[in-house]
Amino acid sequence: MEKMKQNKMDEMISKEQEKKKTREKKIKKGLIVLACVILAIPLFFIGRYFAVEHVLPTPQRTINRYFDYIAREDYENAYALLRDPFKATRGEGIEDFIAMFELSRNHGTVYKGANVLRVMDTDRRSVKLVSFELIMREKGRHTTANGAYYLERDSDTGIWFIVDSQM
Repeated sequence: MEKMKQNKMDEMISKEQEKKKTREKKIKKGLIVLACVILAIPLFFIGRYFAVEHVLPTPQRTINRYFDYIAREDYENAYALLRDPFKATRGEGIEDFIAMFELSRNHGTVYKGANVLRVMDTDRRSVKLVSFELIMREKGRHTTANGAYYLERDSDTGIWFIVDSQM
């Protein structure tokens, strides 16, 4: 009889220990899930920030890329960022576009880049007006000039292109 009581007690203790272990496992699992959620939220916002600030096309990035291409004399890539009617003002093709910048360089003007000053909305969501400061060296002297381009977002690719000038 004593042995039966002891066996029953052992069984009850064993069941209680199993329940305790199960509760502990559930708590651990819950804490792991909570930790994952807590870590995922800031990672989501950091990733979103990185994508918006460094990956996704923006009017500012297009202006910076355009003038960086010109500064590196990568005229083909600069020309690829233009669309009509602005593209038509740069000559009849890539050859005229290149010749325009080579002529400037031969006369002592070297383009260094641009600083975007302001991006303004227009009456169309897909069009922005971007004002900038062009940085260059003219005959050895550091100079700047202000300008503004209209940029339009391509609805298929999301890329911004220079479509007009406000100079």
